[in-house]
Amino acid sequence: MFGKENIVIELENKITNYDDLITEITKYFEKQGTNCKVIERSSIPMVEVNGINYSAIQNSKLGAFVGIQQIVLKPCKKF
Repeated sequence: MFGKENIVIELENKITNYDDLITEITKYFEKQGTNCKVIERSSIPMVEVNGINYSAIQNSKLGAFVGIQQIVLKPCKKF
């Protein structure tokens, strides 16, 4: 689940600011018992999960009759 792939977190609550976004990410990993460290709080937050850095992007999709809000964590490329 955590290799080089994206991690998608579906949200139950609507996110309106970056602090809430970071809170939802950390809560998600706490529930799974996985260590998540916030690296950067900005318009594109970064977190470290299992030694891999991810950038967080908020995504909204239209479902069958409802909108679905997600957080997509994409692995950061190493230079």
